Amino acid sequence: MLPVVETDDDWDAVVPDESVMRPGAEDLCARLGFSGASLVRFPDGSQPVYAVGDDHVLKLFPGAAAQDGIAEGRVLAHVQGRLPVPTPVVRAAGAYENGWQYVLMSRLRGENLAHSWEHVPQNHRERLVVEIGETLASLHSLSPEPLRDVLGPR
Repeated sequence: MLPVVETDDDWDAVVPDESVMRPGAEDLCARLGFSGASLVRFPDGSQPVYAVGDDHVLKLFPGAAAQDGIAEGRVLAHVQGRLPVPTPVVRAAGAYENGWQYVLMSRLRGENLAHSWEHVPQNHRERLVVEIGETLASLHSLSPEPLRDVLGPR
């Protein structure tokens, strides 16, 4: 259902166009057992991302970014339960059609920090920065070896 997207021009024509993207997302959701689930596209992000009902998120990667989709699914699975913060649980990931990749994951609740930062009191900002640093340290302590095939030099 989704067209081939291999160039920047393809990307510009297809990815922002909900009349093209939504039927593909609906079709993929049906194939994944979420037929008729509410789909709400998130306005931010580098890829098309949809809330699927209340509990899941579907992220789509066109052919031009297919390797990123493979890497994201693998990285999320690799860090699951290994960081001091919640991470999405990968429910399914793989190839769709015409070069597209997808990752279906659990949805984490909360606010986008980029949108709410100005409302966070200074003392809470400092605590958040420390916690973010600790989380990054935990992430960096994980061995990248199992991900070398998707994260190594290209």
